[in-house]
Amino acid sequence: GHAEALLVVGVMFDLNAAGSEPAALTTIADGVAEALYEPKHLSGSVQLSTIYDGMGDFYSYAGSLTTPGCNEMRTWVVMETPKKISMATLEKFKAATAYPKSFESGSDDGTMY
Repeated sequence: GHAEALLVVGVMFDLNAAGSEPAALTTIADGVAEALYEPKHLSGSVQLSTIYDGMGDFYSYAGSLTTPGCNEMRTWVVMETPKKISMATLEKFKAATAYPKSFESGSDDGTMY
């Protein structure tokens, strides 16, 4: 019952060559790809229940966030059964997490800020 408490649900993914994946994952990846260079609203609706339906075995533990601040009072739930992801969708997410050129420092040692 803390106002700053947070639940984090982790869903692992298996690369699926056949391309069968949760519909919401495809929609989110397409939206991420469209918003790489300028903010955009996600077009269409997303049924998160196709990724996480609240069913199945899971692991749970109390912890903190993994980003600076590392705020505690977080409950982590990690689903035991991975979902499927296609290579095309994985590539869209990977492209979105790469550092844009504007973040490079230009230093000789390759340090990025």
